[in-house]
Amino acid sequence: MTVALDITLSMQKALQDKLHVLSNNASNAGTVGFQSDSVIFSEFLGEGDEQGTYSYLDSIATVRDTKVGPLENTGNPFHVALQGRGYFAVQAPEGIRYTRSGAFTVSAEGILVDLKGSPVLSTDGGEINILPESENVSIAKDGTLSDQNGILAQLGVFDFTNEYDMKKVGDTQLQTDQAAIPLTLEANVVQGALEQANTNAVKNMSEMMDVSRLYSLNQRYIEETLKLESKKAELLVSTPPAA
Repeated sequence: MTVALDITLSMQKALQDKLHVLSNNASNAGTVGFQSDSVIFSEFLGEGDEQGTYSYLDSIATVRDTKVGPLENTGNPFHVALQGRGYFAVQAPEGIRYTRSGAFTVSAEGILVDLKGSPVLSTDGGEINILPESENVSIAKDGTLSDQNGILAQLGVFDFTNEYDMKKVGDTQLQTDQAAIPLTLEANVVQGALEQANTNAVKNMSEMMDVSRLYSLNQRYIEETLKLESKKAELLVSTPPAA
């Protein structure tokens, strides 16, 4: 295999990784609380032929964009969004998960849950019960839920020392071994709104087109190079040795 072909193959793998991430961003452009991803590439030197070392490309990490997405008012009293830092917490079957998606509702049992039916957690880590007689439930900036009779609970909003040390589980949930830091006073909860995906759809589509175009060009080069190598091999086999 020629050095040029080897370099091109390494680039193709990196482009595949980037295209996969961009495609996932595009498919979740309408997903509440989705945070887009980008790929970090690394350039490393490899040993080539007699002409010396060569630069190869590799994708080493996928990084989540933590900027706040645009808010959309829904008027639903159990829909909440965060302006600024923080994550809501839900008790999923697999353990506690954190999310920016505040599309909550009240279950038949009177528990505040997410769209999957997982209980939303309060600041102290417990479930949040909405009483059958509760009316005009309000959610304050700090996450305090109240009805006509007083305070019901405080919606848990948590922060972490390193937001990037959180692993995506699905499209909108995250898990981490870090200790959750309750934002009891610093939270900025907006009731009756949802945070939309923070994907820049136009920029993402433009990058997808550029990557796809480069991938196609590289693929054509690889195919033509392999054909040429194959013809050279056939020529060597068919050429009789010199007398």
